[in-house]
Amino acid sequence: MKLRTLLGAMTASALMFAMPVTAANADTYAPDAVSQDFTGSQGGWSETSEYSGLCVQFLVCPAASNTWNAGGADGNGYIRTSFLSLAETLAGTSVGRWSSPSFTYNGLKGKTPGSVTFDMNVQGALGALLDVTGFNDASYSVDLVDQGNGNRISVVPSTLIKKDAGWTAIPSASVNPNLVKLGHNYKIQITTTYHAVVTVVATGEVGFDNVRLTTAATDGGDGGNGGSGITNIKHLRKLVKHYILPSSVSVDGRFLLVHVKCPPAAAPKACQMQLQGLQKGKFSKPATARKIAKLRAGKERTLKIRIKPAYVQSYSKAKKIWIKTIVRVGTVRVTVRKPIKVKTQH
Repeated sequence: MKLRTLLGAMTASALMFAMPVTAANADTYAPDAVSQDFTGSQGGWSETSEYSGLCVQFLVCPAASNTWNAGGADGNGYIRTSFLSLAETLAGTSVGRWSSPSFTYNGLKGKTPGSVTFDMNVQGALGALLDVTGFNDASYSVDLVDQGNGNRISVVPSTLIKKDAGWTAIPSASVNPNLVKLGHNYKIQITTTYHAVVTVVATGEVGFDNVRLTTAATDGGDGGNGGSGITNIKHLRKLVKHYILPSSVSVDGRFLLVHVKCPPAAAPKACQMQLQGLQKGKFSKPATARKIAKLRAGKERTLKIRIKPAYVQSYSKAKKIWIKTIVRVGTVRVTVRKPIKVKTQH
């Protein structure tokens, strides 16, 4: 009876994660890949800087500079806005702005799409500029600017930037498809604002990578994944790496604790997950039991995964653990292997 029950559970698990994946029907903007992932260059993006009326950069408020840099969320390059202060500054506002190359918006294959979503990776490294009193602040926003009439569509409203955060994927932002006009030329515009109240002598930056506007259909039969904002494998893989999986895990005796999240963009679909810790490297054998979980969009949970007896000691001393994760949202399914830091339990 126990063997039959085990075989039934294994069969159910295999069916859940082995369903055929429908190819997603989606278009992305700006159309050129280098303008989205910044591989080797800033991909044709232009930059400007602005300051409040009485600001003298370096002397009264931090100077804002916009440059391309190696590295990034995927390691192939990113764009950044840096702020540099060489003297104790007075209250002032410094702004750095990036604008994508102009592109003609053709919706989804020349038709109005069922959904339009915006995604991006962000890294904040502003700890020295955001003083502990909380008076200084920094934020970013994203707009879609019509080059013909100047109309602006707010894609991501002003969002505060944390002091020192690694690369993270922002929650997918939805744009009303009826606001974006077919045949019009647009630019994606990212604005970073640093507002200083308390004097500080420091430098810091905000990085942006994998900047992408995606159009898709709304029903699964037409490639829209049943209305979910997650419509393709590349999008889901990025979310698994930078949002669904945590930046660190914990080892508690015989158990590995992993805090996972299902992005709101998955709605109305849920995230079905399978996680397993590995022995040493990316393709090594399992060191833990396999944990299966299902989370509704926007929810999060800490999963408790049993460590195999032979690896309890090595896991308790490890500084980094490779985790194999399989995630399915509707018809979109990915497998991700990622090294994750181990946080010491107190």
